[in-house]
Amino acid sequence: MKKAFLISVLILLTNFAIGQQYVWSEVQIIEPGDVNGVVCKIDITENDEKVVLGYFNNSLSIDSLTITSTKPVGVFLAKYSATDELLWLNKIAESDEISEITFLPILASSPKLKTDYDGNIYVKLYYSDSLIINSITYQANDSIESYRNFALLKYSAIGEMMDHLRFEGSCSKGLTDFEFSSDSLNSHMYLLGKYGNDVWGSTSSCNCLFGNDTLTTNSSSMYIAKLNELGEFEWIKTIEEPWNISPSSIAIIDENIYIAGSFSGSSSVIFDDYTLNIPSFYEFGGYIAKFDTSGVFQWAKHFGVNGWGAYVQVFDIQVLDSDNILLLGKSAALNELNQVFFQDAPTLSGYVGGKDEFFIVNYDSSGNVKWNRMSDSDGYEYASSMAVNSQKNIYITGKYSLPLYFGEDTLTPSGADDVFIATYDSLGTELWATSAGGGSYDLGKTLKFDSQDNLYLCGRSYSSSLQFGELNYNLTEPSIFLAKLSPNNVGIEELLNQDILIELYPNPNTGAFSIRSEQSLEQLEIYNLLGERVFAKYFEKTTKQIHIESNLITGVYLVLLKTEEGNYTAQKMIVE
Repeated sequence: MKKAFLISVLILLTNFAIGQQYVWSEVQIIEPGDVNGVVCKIDITENDEKVVLGYFNNSLSIDSLTITSTKPVGVFLAKYSATDELLWLNKIAESDEISEITFLPILASSPKLKTDYDGNIYVKLYYSDSLIINSITYQANDSIESYRNFALLKYSAIGEMMDHLRFEGSCSKGLTDFEFSSDSLNSHMYLLGKYGNDVWGSTSSCNCLFGNDTLTTNSSSMYIAKLNELGEFEWIKTIEEPWNISPSSIAIIDENIYIAGSFSGSSSVIFDDYTLNIPSFYEFGGYIAKFDTSGVFQWAKHFGVNGWGAYVQVFDIQVLDSDNILLLGKSAALNELNQVFFQDAPTLSGYVGGKDEFFIVNYDSSGNVKWNRMSDSDGYEYASSMAVNSQKNIYITGKYSLPLYFGEDTLTPSGADDVFIATYDSLGTELWATSAGGGSYDLGKTLKFDSQDNLYLCGRSYSSSLQFGELNYNLTEPSIFLAKLSPNNVGIEELLNQDILIELYPNPNTGAFSIRSEQSLEQLEIYNLLGERVFAKYFEKTTKQIHIESNLITGVYLVLLKTEEGNYTAQKMIVE
């Protein structure tokens, strides 16, 4: 009876720990001045340093450091230590683009910020007129004023500029996303974007220069490109399609590339020798496709929405592991039931006339949908970013405008839009949700985990005050916030370990692990989070050190141990 009770308590507490262990612990407010839109991006390096990207007007002060811009719009890059202390603050670019029309491409196209395995920092910026970098002015396009270009800037770990990549030619150039891969010999960068002629057909064709290659199109083309560690193109693959098919996100795992995006008014998309036929009832749709790292196409799948005014967008791709690829997006329907149809998978249904609803889909490596979920509210729910922690739980952030129902939690906004964070486990179970915000428009923009499973949220606010749990802040102008959520395991580890010193290593592991104990062990049992016993071993003679080989699947488990004295203790174990 004692063992059964202990297992039940541990299962409940472990579920609680995994699903509800985060509390707001620290927030920093950055006031960038009167810029036409507030942007915030964050990434975390391998050694837990935080890098932050944003725009500012005139001047910007963070802690004791101040930078200034000679133009109406400046771009800043800041770096924090592993203990969240500001290390440096740099102005990396500036621009005259302040009107809503000309500056909109910079904001709407979401600047990108990523760090590689060596701690180098990469920033992508769009501009449709000109951009000043290190006192040098770069024109988006000399021949067609409305065409845009991008700057992909590389910085060292101490903030020194190392490289600047931009495409030449008469086309409008875009870079929507980029990602890195690395092995023991080489590191590579993969670019995903679009180039092409203007949609109004005022010119017959245009060209774009990718390294030594010049590519010409009469409409527009998606591209995937692979660069080596010297920034040289190893290959570029183009997908020639009308202007209404766009790429959004890219993810790399093992030797595979996953891309996703959206389209409208298309009957098919051609990937190499494969034609992805689009159902005729789609008003707007999306796709996910797989290539290997040599650029060879593997498969593609579609999804879409129906009804006048309906649309679908893709915002993020993340990978749990080689057989779990996550796609995050949103859909909307004006006067009909908001539904997202998936190729060879169940349809997701939301509200009639639901303004925006986010959805998340988990694909396996063959393109089959393992599970998909949709938000549950008749307001505007927008999810812009997701992150995965060491327990393979999935965290998403964005904004919501009316009560949001998620698992057992109901979130109620305090203003026009509030920030939310919601969590799924690897099987798609809704675990918990929390929110923050003020009286106006607030948005969670980027989520990242450090190596200690601290969760960092970067977002923007137009409220005069903000509340994060018990933390309250007053704002004088539109602002950027950097919020930290810390694991809250007080009391749980004490119960799991009790008074017996146990060492289980490695943890996480692949199902093979060792245990050392201060007391002699008599038996070992392993339970999953449903309370089911999945492994057991009884020792012929007691021992203080054992090695276990098991065939456990990926997940979180409880290792229950009985000592020679008849005591029970347990350890939480993660199998990857």
